[in-house]
Amino acid sequence: VDVGSAQFTPGQKVTVSGRTGIVKFFGVTQFAAGVWVGIALDDRVGKNDGSVQGVTYFTCEPNHGIFVRPANVLPAGQAEA
Repeated sequence: VDVGSAQFTPGQKVTVSGRTGIVKFFGVTQFAAGVWVGIALDDRVGKNDGSVQGVTYFTCEPNHGIFVRPANVLPAGQAEA
């Protein structure tokens, strides 16, 4: 799988749209083509618990999980453009 230049590892602290969380998944999914980053957000502002359409990619508290494209994720502490 070609994941481009962005590489994220489980346990890595990241920022997405001003929210912080921990990377729990990085790779391809069954719900959409391409590479996704699964993140357990610190706050209860996510969309899932790490499962999408009955497939569990990671586990976290309900409404803390979110999947985003790698281009939308920044390592924690790095300023957003």
